[in-house]
Amino acid sequence: MNAPRWLHRMFGAEIDALTVHRDRIMTPMAIVGAVVLVPLVINHLLHDRIGLALAIGAVAAALLVDGVAARRGHRPPIPYWVLLAPMLGAAGFATVRQGIFGALWTFPIVLFCYFLLPRRAALACSLGVVLLFTALVYRYVGVETAPRFFGALLASTLMINVVLSILNDLQDALTQQANTDALTGAFNRRFLDPCVAELVERRRRHGAPASLLLIDIDHFKRINDRFGHHSGDEVLRALVRTVSAHKRTLDRLFRYGGEEFVLLLPDTAEADAFGVAERLRALVQVTPMVEEPVTVSIGVAGLDDGQTQDQWLRRADAALYAAKNAGRNRVMTSTSEAA
Repeated sequence: MNAPRWLHRMFGAEIDALTVHRDRIMTPMAIVGAVVLVPLVINHLLHDRIGLALAIGAVAAALLVDGVAARRGHRPPIPYWVLLAPMLGAAGFATVRQGIFGALWTFPIVLFCYFLLPRRAALACSLGVVLLFTALVYRYVGVETAPRFFGALLASTLMINVVLSILNDLQDALTQQANTDALTGAFNRRFLDPCVAELVERRRRHGAPASLLLIDIDHFKRINDRFGHHSGDEVLRALVRTVSAHKRTLDRLFRYGGEEFVLLLPDTAEADAFGVAERLRALVQVTPMVEEPVTVSIGVAGLDDGQTQDQWLRRADAALYAAKNAGRNRVMTSTSEAA
């Protein structure tokens, strides 16, 4: 039986819904830290608890330094994971000096772990905090209090992970909706641009080959006119199913517009991409979609050195145009003869 998705995310996946928001989170955290911690520092100084005041003051100062940097759009000068050291030190000192009231600071520290660290690191750190401070409570507060403290802190940690897992699932769902064509299930044109740009950058940096296929359904208007738009929609979906079933996992299929689709082939030279296109063309021709055979014309373009994103797509479009002019049901590159 498969584990629940939230459980897999908690212990397996590095995906973190807070990653892109971490710097934004630092500013309100710094304000809250100053408002809450500075009065405590003053109170401890007035009661001659110098060590505890210095420990808490170090936490407030570190939070403020990173918060101001994040507010100004700069890289935080203190790595986020370093902030946990004064927090843990202050909470440990407070537990030894104040008992269970000092140990209560571990609850916001566990929460801060997930704000400050990547998901897996936050989980490991929070579980370590649970074990460490349960031992401190056992030693400095009492045997009867330790199990209750352990249960409460562990339950809080688990609930934080469940909430974050749900947020990750919601983020995935929204991303899929934004990047997917609702009719066919292929990626949409909006998502095509960053994917093409990524391959262009890989070519520039590492010389990695890449190719794309521009696929067009032949006489699609005639299919709509003869069999109706519902059948035309089914042809689009059937084409996506056919291509998706015979592409590699790393290849991505996009609906480019109307009856045109783009298949991105990373790490594939143009000659190899031509072979992929020819196999797909032949496969579509023998795949039942409506009452008459459906064929496609395909333009193939490999990514050349120094080529821009627009130039790459224009080359594929020129190859597709050549395939159409050559009689359709063809695979062409910008320099090839009809297959």
